[in-house]
Amino acid sequence: MGKNTTSRWDADYNLSFYVLLVVAVLLSAFLMVQGVQAGTVYTVMFAAFTGLIYVGTLFIKDDANLKIVTDYIRFPVSPNLGVANFFYLIGFGIPIILKLIFNTLLGSSFNIVQLSVPVFGVNINTALQSFSAAEIGGSVAWRIFVTMFAAGTIETFVYNFAAMVMGVLIAVLLIQQRRGQKAKAKKWHVIGIALVFSVLIFVGSHVLNGNYEGLAFLYAGIFLLVSNLSIYRMGVFIMFWVGYHQSNNLLWLIDTIGLTTVLGEGFVSWFGVFFVIYFSLVIWNIVINWDTIREQLAKWQLNNR
Repeated sequence: MGKNTTSRWDADYNLSFYVLLVVAVLLSAFLMVQGVQAGTVYTVMFAAFTGLIYVGTLFIKDDANLKIVTDYIRFPVSPNLGVANFFYLIGFGIPIILKLIFNTLLGSSFNIVQLSVPVFGVNINTALQSFSAAEIGGSVAWRIFVTMFAAGTIETFVYNFAAMVMGVLIAVLLIQQRRGQKAKAKKWHVIGIALVFSVLIFVGSHVLNGNYEGLAFLYAGIFLLVSNLSIYRMGVFIMFWVGYHQSNNLLWLIDTIGLTTVLGEGFVSWFGVFFVIYFSLVIWNIVINWDTIREQLAKWQLNNR
């Protein structure tokens, strides 16, 4: 980071990721009340990891800014709303572009979406089978919400942020146990342990749902490792991966139930209205603030060389 405070990334803030989490968690909690397993799992995932991070701050004297964590990893949320929207849009577009290249242009059997299958993946029908048609209505819309929006947002929060913060705290303890409490841990030692912890959390949660078998676990674990390295060593903001996972999960759902069903029954619904409004606002914000965004991206590139 430069010394000029006007170019520091913590000189401002944005609430884009927070608002996405609000929508994802509240609607997941609604599904949980309705007895839907997927809603219960995503609500519990968010509550458990958020609670553990909060409890961790109770054991840290300097909990005002979590310096014990930020000494090793940067806070991955862009302080500029336009930049966050730009990263989200780019992240959303990449899986679509890659799928078109591999499967349409090259005719490859490799499916990019298999690198990051949502937790409920192969069990999505079981997870949603307790729907009450009288209370909830169009199940395809809710399936898109769970698979694309809730999974894409909450899983990114858990695997790409919360697990890394917890991993840093665990790494600091392990190093202190070996070298003494006043020992200063090397950054790469701490980050390495945190990365391994995040991958273990990811693999463990997917084992329970049978989404991957054999080498697929290895590929998925490496993919998460690369994504977390991109965030905490290369400066890619977490909104990029929110967009990526939402798009990836949408493509996975299209592969599973068909494009006609997703568009005709899913997006022609309350979820479709919500998503079109949100996506339009993201694009509009980028367009009207492009000059500022371009300037901030230049600073971001300079800070991450």
